[in-house]
Amino acid sequence: MCSAEDARTTPGADPDIWRGVADLLDGLGQPYPGSYARLRSAEALLSGRRTEDGAADLRRAAELAAGLRAGPLLTEIAEVAHRARIEVPTLAAVGAVGHAPAAVDGPLARLTDREREVLEVLADGATNKQIAARLFITPKTVGAHLASVFAKLDVTNRTSAAAVLREHRADI
Repeated sequence: MCSAEDARTTPGADPDIWRGVADLLDGLGQPYPGSYARLRSAEALLSGRRTEDGAADLRRAAELAAGLRAGPLLTEIAEVAHRARIEVPTLAAVGAVGHAPAAVDGPLARLTDREREVLEVLADGATNKQIAARLFITPKTVGAHLASVFAKLDVTNRTSAAAVLREHRADI
């Protein structure tokens, strides 16, 4: 597990390392760490654009965590599912469905849900590459979303866009 955690910080690391950990923990009858390992496997696979495999691991992680009633782990699984736009029926069944879209007012109302997500991560100081990794999209897609955000908010740079978000954050 330590090697797998270390691999999370290494760009280009083998995403299947977490799968091996999860399989080992399943074999040992350890559902909580197994669920955690499946979650991390899903993140790595989704970052590598292996959506089908990532979705399967995310669903398995949710099943294990739901069986344990592991609320914080279910919340993290729901957040990853939301960012990756993957439906996980188990999460809905236990009431951990991630972030529900909120009613939005002001200039942020012009943005799509995904554009607001991109803007939120941008406001944390992330680069396009970091935004892409967090939201499981390509950097090119991030650039397209940001161009749209800038146009809709009538701003010309990242700092101004983040300032609009901070000013109107109460609206979302």
